[in-house]
Amino acid sequence: MSEASRTDKDKKERIKDYHLQTHNPCNTDNKQAPIHCFCNPDNRPGNASRIECWIFGTDLTENYFLWSYFSSQPKILEMLLKVVQRGVFPFIPTKALEHLKLLKSFTVLYGSIERCNRTLSQI
Repeated sequence: MSEASRTDKDKKERIKDYHLQTHNPCNTDNKQAPIHCFCNPDNRPGNASRIECWIFGTDLTENYFLWSYFSSQPKILEMLLKVVQRGVFPFIPTKALEHLKLLKSFTVLYGSIERCNRTLSQI
């Protein structure tokens, strides 16, 4: 392998690692975000088996960008969504769930689901 192709490969790997780190639902740095998630056993991409998300805002939608970030954590087995005071959560986050093929447990605490367009087995 030439030095140039090795450098290109290293650059692509760094870009991929950066993308996974910045597009990871376990790393929510924005204090104003309507949702903050925490992962166990750790936050590194692909390592989480459990995720707990706290919903604070009223502007969380089915198309919120964070749902697509769940693709960086495909090994999640348990997902807990906890709606805190003044938070609103009226839907099932299918955009997140479609990335979690190994999911065994999905819980929403203090939420009021208004509609469910598909069964979870269809996701």
